Amino acid sequence: MAIRNDQSRAAGAVARTPGWACLVLALASYFALHPLAMRPQTIVMDFSHLATVLPGLLASSLAESLQYAVPLLCLLGVPLAKRIAALESCAEVPPNAMSASEFALLTGEA
Repeated sequence: MAIRNDQSRAAGAVARTPGWACLVLALASYFALHPLAMRPQTIVMDFSHLATVLPGLLASSLAESLQYAVPLLCLLGVPLAKRIAALESCAEVPPNAMSASEFALLTGEA
């Protein structure tokens, strides 16, 4: 139950984010990750130098994937969060709702 409440709060926070802010975040993340992704790759001829080159290679590869994934999540996050929030609000039981046993008594099935 606590995880669902945390997810609901997170979805609500994203749903309240204005569209222009998500567009700015998408553009900023793309332009921040693009130079990292386009760095020239170092060719390792001697495996003794691999330990010094490997972190840069991994960072470049990760940035290459994230330069598209992060802006996509920024742009699609708000509509999806609004849809989730709308679905969760429809699924909530009103405080004065009838319980199953009260319904059985009302219909005479108890």
